[in-house]
Amino acid sequence: MNRFNIEDIIRFANKEMEETERKEFGAALQQDEQLKADYELYIKMDSALKVHAQRNNEDDVAFRDNLQKFNAEYFTEHVPVEKTRVRKLKVNRLFYAAAVFIIALFVWAPWNQNNYNEFFDAKMVSVEERGEGENLFLLKDAKDAFNKGNYNEAREKLKTLLETDTENDMLKFYYGISLMQTKDFNQSRVYLEQVYKGESVFKDESAYYIAFGFLKENNKEKAREWLQKIDEGSGIYRKSRQLLKEI
Repeated sequence: MNRFNIEDIIRFANKEMEETERKEFGAALQQDEQLKADYELYIKMDSALKVHAQRNNEDDVAFRDNLQKFNAEYFTEHVPVEKTRVRKLKVNRLFYAAAVFIIALFVWAPWNQNNYNEFFDAKMVSVEERGEGENLFLLKDAKDAFNKGNYNEAREKLKTLLETDTENDMLKFYYGISLMQTKDFNQSRVYLEQVYKGESVFKDESAYYIAFGFLKENNKEKAREWLQKIDEGSGIYRKSRQLLKEI
């Protein structure tokens, strides 16, 4: 059993220990597997807290309060010994479960990540009459990859198809979405805006997914701007109004 607790771990991580105590802690860290595990867990939680703080989220105060309560409940238990300051770290399976829960709930929670995936349902349409020869097979492969969510594969196949059919709005549309889904937002907008400027059946859907791309970048102002461009008579109009209410 080691004599160090979470306060010592924090002081060691922040270089607040005197040299003698720091050497003692370092030696214990090399020899005590439990202390090493506790130290590594603290480093991970501290990093998560710093990332969360950078988001300037309204939940910061609640998060810190909960983390302090969590520290008090699971990290520290003082054991007084006459004339000797000896403390032990209370760590068990519940501690690790609680640590994972706290981090997931307050740091990586879906509601903190502007997750609008319920509004994404793009699927490639039937392609039987839209290609011929080798291109037809490639188009079918692109469709299968896209509809399975394999956007990296889909974008490569769609890119190849566009090289020989540069004015095809359908290819541009699905290629633009594939780029967006693989986080190439600027290039995605290049293709989707080309489709929007035309008069194809993909015009209003292009505006919708341009807006969706801006939401992925947390640019709500530009997202609203593009959603407002969608024609009232389009099939995507109702969904665009629902999305507007969410942002």
